[in-house]
Amino acid sequence: MLKKSATVTILALLISATVWLAFFDRPGVALLLDQEEHDDQGQPINPSTQSINRYASKLRSLDRLLQLKLEDGRLSLEVGSEKHPEKLLVNNIDSAFLVPLLPYPHQPHPDPFDRANLMLGEYARNGIELSYQQHNALFGSFGDLEGLFNEQQEYRYQNGQAIPNAGVRPS
Repeated sequence: MLKKSATVTILALLISATVWLAFFDRPGVALLLDQEEHDDQGQPINPSTQSINRYASKLRSLDRLLQLKLEDGRLSLEVGSEKHPEKLLVNNIDSAFLVPLLPYPHQPHPDPFDRANLMLGEYARNGIELSYQQHNALFGSFGDLEGLFNEQQEYRYQNGQAIPNAGVRPS
């Protein structure tokens, strides 16, 4: 069972999303998902690259929020592109996973120690894991439409160079 402050946080998130949907939701809301800095040749600057494919993924082309649904504390969304038919579906994410929560009993209003822990919790969260499925009624999942991902290898060799496969499914 969620603590009172966690429930209030989730309720505030739901109310904010509802207000946003009521006034600003329209098909194809622009997104800017790629927030990484680039060098003068246009290559992303990030020392944590662990894959030759990281900067070639089709996911980088997704630039429109096509659908957003918040129901019973669960979030589902569809993201696409103006220029490409591919779409990414994210289904049934528990909204409690989207905000940092304190893992210990606390007062309704956070003190400085609680605020520091919430900030560290936000920095520590770099994502949530979802299974690749078309639908799952119990847990969050993601899937694709229009062939966003393919079953080919992560990269291939051509003329002595490794060429990334932009359609490889993220792992």
